[in-house]
Amino acid sequence: RTDVWALGCCLYTLCFLRNCFEENSNLAILSGSYSIPADHDFAPEMLELISRMICMDANQRASIGEVLECLDAIKNGEQL
Repeated sequence: RTDVWALGCCLYTLCFLRNCFEENSNLAILSGSYSIPADHDFAPEMLELISRMICMDANQRASIGEVLECLDAIKNGEQL
């Protein structure tokens, strides 16, 4: 599930054109402290997917199968 976390960080960066953990701060990374920019056009489902991918608790983090299911739901306009 570490790969899902890294993929979530990449997805965040692609969406918001910045690192999810400000200034690559080790403290921010270790605490899972990130924020979603207020001025975005992304659906709540995309934000939920990102949140599930970069969840600090590996047991709560989405699996790659869940990520694929979420992406399919988003593509089809369904709720997660």
